[in-house]
Amino acid sequence: MPDAATLPGRPHQADSGVGPDQQAVIDFLADPATHGGMECVERLETHGNVVFLAGTEAFKIKRAVRFDYMDFPHLRSAA
Repeated sequence: MPDAATLPGRPHQADSGVGPDQQAVIDFLADPATHGGMECVERLETHGNVVFLAGTEAFKIKRAVRFDYMDFPHLRSAA
């Protein structure tokens, strides 16, 4: 059986999907104080996005990832 990392559609390299230029944004959106002091900010992660749910609002950012079908290695290329 092939290793999961070698199957088509898998990332070229294993990483967290969070580039150094994205960590500050992720920290900011995860902070309840950013959203008026809400008690909880829910963080949902997919292969290509990080979504923050704060009350009735949602904020989505694209991960800095490189897949065969999705190439967003830099914040600028995901825009």
